[in-house]
Amino acid sequence: MRLPKVFLLLIVMMTISLITINDAHGDSGRGGYLWVRDITGCTGDTVDLDVMISNPDGPIDAFGCYLNFDPDVMTYISCSEGNLDPGWEYFDCNEAVSGELHLAGFAYPGEVPTGSNGRIAQLTFQVNCSNCAYGDSSLLT
Repeated sequence: MRLPKVFLLLIVMMTISLITINDAHGDSGRGGYLWVRDITGCTGDTVDLDVMISNPDGPIDAFGCYLNFDPDVMTYISCSEGNLDPGWEYFDCNEAVSGELHLAGFAYPGEVPTGSNGRIAQLTFQVNCSNCAYGDSSLLT
């Protein structure tokens, strides 16, 4: 028997204090915008969350952000590089504290070119909300 469907409405609310994107010249404040699309899943499902970037202002050779989620609703499993991969020298995701995920990467040489739009990372979670009801949502901040 399949458990009731749980809608996970994941919304990223990032401010400049939560994200640093440096352009290829080391200047922060230029660069792109990060966002995620809503995903849905049932208890027990594995779901993939695409972290998207729109990069209109300048090339990006480094990024970092913190994403918070409810560990009573989801369990972090893994992350991988997205299709906007300039040849990261370093790329990693770390859940140092339950429910707080740190993403970071830098490329040298290399950069995500100006005007690029696409997936910078893909995060995999398992839905583990046994007390959720149909239509419940959870925020990613």
